[in-house]
Amino acid sequence: MSWEIELDLSATRGAPLKERGVFKVKVSTSELYTTDNGHKRIKFQGEVSEGTQKGKSVGWGLMVPSDKNDWKNKLFRDFLVALGYSQEDAKSMFSGGKSKLKSSHVEGKEGFCYFTPSQGEGTYSEVEWYNAEQAASVSRLDEGNNHVTSSDPLDQILNP
Repeated sequence: MSWEIELDLSATRGAPLKERGVFKVKVSTSELYTTDNGHKRIKFQGEVSEGTQKGKSVGWGLMVPSDKNDWKNKLFRDFLVALGYSQEDAKSMFSGGKSKLKSSHVEGKEGFCYFTPSQGEGTYSEVEWYNAEQAASVSRLDEGNNHVTSSDPLDQILNP
C-alpha cells in the first residue's frame, strides 16, 4: 500500500550540542518573552556552523537589562561584539535611546561562544560570547581540559 504526505522540514534543528568548548554559532531565531517573574528575556536558537559539531543546535537566553547601569548590558555588548559589531558601534547604536535592538541585528549572524552543557536535571547550559581573537585564546587554554583529571572516583562519576 503506498502513501503520500506533505512535509516542511525547514524549521527542524540538529541534535542539541552536548560537548563543552568553543564553537562558531549562527543565530537562527530569537524570541522576546516575559518570564513568570515578570522579567523580559530573549530566547535564542543557533546552530554550530563549523567543525566536528557542525549542525548541532545551541539554545541560550539573555535577560533584558532594566536600565543603563544594569550588569546585563555587558552580556549584550559581548554578544554583539562576538557577532561582529565593534564595541564602539555597539555603544553608539544602542546608547541614549538612539536605536532599539531588533531581531534583525542578530539573526543570521555568526559568532564564537564557549558552550558548557547542562550538568544534569534542573540545570541549564551556559553560553559565553567572545570575539574571534578571544575565542582562539580560550580554545587554546581549554584544550585537554574537557575531562576531569581528578583521581577522586566520585568526581569522575559526577563529572565524566
